Amino acid sequence: DVTAADLMTPRVPLTYLTGDRPLADAQTEIIASQHSRIVVIGESIDQVTGVVLKDALLTALIDHQGEATIASLQRPARFVPETMRADKLLKAFQDTREHLVIVLDEYGGVSGVVTLEDVLEVLTDDIIDETDRMTDLKAIARRKREQLLRSKGFNPGEVP
Repeated sequence: DVTAADLMTPRVPLTYLTGDRPLADAQTEIIASQHSRIVVIGESIDQVTGVVLKDALLTALIDHQGEATIASLQRPARFVPETMRADKLLKAFQDTREHLVIVLDEYGGVSGVVTLEDVLEVLTDDIIDETDRMTDLKAIARRKREQLLRSKGFNPGEVP
C-alpha cells in the first residue's frame, strides 16, 4: 500500500538547475549539492526536461567545458504518478535501469522525486552509503517510517 507520495522527497529541498544555464555559471551550486542526481528544468520546477548526474557535470567542468549548457549533459526524466505503488516503482526502476523518477501530482505538477534507494529502504530499512550523514539519516528514516505507519492506521510502537 506504500505509494510514491509516501516515499518521495518533496520538491522544496530538491537540487534543480535550468537547462540553458552554462556549467561555469552553476559551478558553485553543483559543487554544493548533496545529491548525485540533479533535476534539469525549463522555466519552472514544473517543467522538468531531464536529470543529470552530478559526476557528469563535475567531469565537464574539469575538462574545461564550462560554456556547455546543463541540458547538453542531461538524461531523459522518467515520470510517475503519486499513486504508483512501491512494488510497481521497484519494477519500473529495474526495467529502466534509472535510479530517480519525478513524481507528478494529479494536475501534472511536480510533487517531488523518488529514488531506487527510497524504495529499497521500505524493504530493508536504512541504506547508508559513504556520502550520507549517518545520525541525521537514521533519525529522518525513523520519523518517515513512523509517519508512514500512522498514515496506514498503525501505532509505530506496536509494529516491529
